[in-house]
Amino acid sequence: MAGELCLDTTPLIHFEQAGLLSTLEELCQRVGETFAPVTVVGEWHPHAVAPEGHVVGHPWITTVTADHPADLRIVADLGNRYPTPPNRNQGEMDVVAISHRLGYTALMEDLVGCRQADDYGVPHIAIVTMLAAAVAYEHVEQRTAWRVHRDVEATRGTYHSILLADSIAKRGFTGAVAAFRALRRRHDPGFSAFLALPNRDGILLAAARAAMDRAG
Repeated sequence: MAGELCLDTTPLIHFEQAGLLSTLEELCQRVGETFAPVTVVGEWHPHAVAPEGHVVGHPWITTVTADHPADLRIVADLGNRYPTPPNRNQGEMDVVAISHRLGYTALMEDLVGCRQADDYGVPHIAIVTMLAAAVAYEHVEQRTAWRVHRDVEATRGTYHSILLADSIAKRGFTGAVAAFRALRRRHDPGFSAFLALPNRDGILLAAARAAMDRAG
């Protein structure tokens, strides 16, 4: 249901590398309960699952296992249609399967994983999309959100977010925040439900590109 996030490995790894895992926690708690498949936790070295069912040292993340028959059917289907090397994309497939069954919103950035989520109608958002929406909902100041995006982006190496973190992209982020604010003024379903609505990433990108184009 809207109000619950299911995390892929990317936000966990890069917020931790940026020293901002507590910021991710705060953002997720603004949305609602936070979950992660045990496979994702296994990819997030050196973290482990506590006997109580949460991530060791991070009780705000509840672990879930994609072992329901409905989950297994989805994982098998995705594995057939998106062939990858063994143990590759398992976390993303489990995020999609669990989110489909339980109605979660996926926080993920893997391109294949996002395609798989779209195949099953699972709402998904990128980190920068959650940050822009958090600004629009006045959960964080815009300059703080941009700094978080910049610092997380700096940990990525050759890979990057759907929106870069340079001075031009900063204008795009401002445009995306304005677009989300306008959407909220027209219809405010609440922060968690807003993130669960379709195509949040697409709206962010369209607004960011328009703002960057206007800036020349």
